[in-house]
Amino acid sequence: MATLRNLRQDARGFTLTEIMVTLVIFSIVMAVSFPMLAESNRNHRLLSAAARIESALMRARSTAVTQQTPVRVSFNAGTNTLLLSQDTNRDGTFDTQMRTINIDDDILFANVTFDGGNTVVFDQRGAPDNPGTVLLGNGGDTGQRVLISAGSGAVSVSAVPMMSGETQPSY
Repeated sequence: MATLRNLRQDARGFTLTEIMVTLVIFSIVMAVSFPMLAESNRNHRLLSAAARIESALMRARSTAVTQQTPVRVSFNAGTNTLLLSQDTNRDGTFDTQMRTINIDDDILFANVTFDGGNTVVFDQRGAPDNPGTVLLGNGGDTGQRVLISAGSGAVSVSAVPMMSGETQPSY
């Protein structure tokens, strides 16, 4: 016959001390990994914004070539948007709004430079009227630069170092 002592030795489970140690270890691991996850998420959002701008510029260029009409891309830093417009009848007035692209509020246009303006127009050959760059930042150590090449209108994205508080890249 089983005694009370034997029953206690056969009981399975965790003690309160074991559970508390496990919770403390889990809390330490979460406290260490949370900042890394937050930084990774912030970098991912910046890369995603740069990719969206690159895609919009390539779409504008492609539309200009395939439809043989000028396409304008306007950057509005105040509203964090890009506006793609088309001059369908080639009279110099961009009469058709193709698309508006919103960029997340935590991403900012640190610098938009197209010969002093914030607009680039692709002609029917896909060439930009004024090549330039768009610099994106989110307060981190690096930003993303979207470059439109002169002549060809090719679009490329690259990471650039940024100094804290600066909106210009530090090359």
